[in-house]
Amino acid sequence: FGDHQKKINFQEFQNGLRAMDIFLDDEPAQRLFNVLDKNNNGNIDYIEWTENLTLEDLSTRIFFVKVDPGNNKKHITRAGKIPLLSLEETELMDRMISRIKKIADHAVKHKVRLLVDAEQTYLQPVIDHFVYILQKEYNKEFPAIFNTYQCYLKYSNLRISNDLERSRRQKYFFAGKLVRGAYLVREREIAKENGTPDPILPNKEATDKNYDECVELVLNKSHRAHIMIASHNIHSIKKATKLMEKYNINPQEDIVSFAQLLGMSDNTSILLGHHKYHVYKYVPYGPIGMVLPYLIRRIQENSGILKQTKGEARLLKEEILNRLKFK
Repeated sequence: FGDHQKKINFQEFQNGLRAMDIFLDDEPAQRLFNVLDKNNNGNIDYIEWTENLTLEDLSTRIFFVKVDPGNNKKHITRAGKIPLLSLEETELMDRMISRIKKIADHAVKHKVRLLVDAEQTYLQPVIDHFVYILQKEYNKEFPAIFNTYQCYLKYSNLRISNDLERSRRQKYFFAGKLVRGAYLVREREIAKENGTPDPILPNKEATDKNYDECVELVLNKSHRAHIMIASHNIHSIKKATKLMEKYNINPQEDIVSFAQLLGMSDNTSILLGHHKYHVYKYVPYGPIGMVLPYLIRRIQENSGILKQTKGEARLLKEEILNRLKFK
């Protein structure tokens, strides 16, 4: 992941193109650089690059689409290392964008939030890209489209920081659901197979610390940022409520919400609701063969919750006895 605070000049840009086997003379390379340099300050940062070089933009599609032999722009990408789409794949992408926009239109019309879930790191960049397309179009007046951030990833804090800055520049609401993450074993297997760095933080303590720091990062920008704290971790939930006090965020304002799975940490959900916090109970549904693996991942992700179940059982027992006495 790039850092929006780091910038490259034209010569560094040209060197980067050549490193990807894209060879342009200085004049066309300078024209391309000027298109990407929206601030006209002689530098390009990560956000300018990702905002302007997009699959769906016809003017930059030459970087991603296998063009017809007669197209005089084909030399730009023919020998390059940028992955290319076929014309059929491009048409499939266009139809997909059309379908997801229909869903987003319906959500915005009925003031319903649309939360896009996270996947493994090799799939996540394309999910992020299409969520960004939706957010900059639909989150202008109401935070309808939420992305999901897995805070067990080493770059999650940087990713949130970039997206907060992107939303500030584009003048739309940042909206994010923060989770810890559920693909730890597979992510490390893939990294080992590919000989790439492990993307996961080293241990649970580091993940817990990063999760809480990511929550504060968003809450500090709460005037234009909405967050769903999707966690069963009672310590993170307590820290989040204290941070809301620190940043003067009223629990009844529709800025911060909490979420837990139905049947998990129900006593925490009830307590939050009692104190007027916005709380959602997540109900997975679908064929057993698809739902069970999902629930197993949630249990693995929230292994600490198994220690809390004894406490929950004790609280339930006490409540039942209290009600019997009352009667």
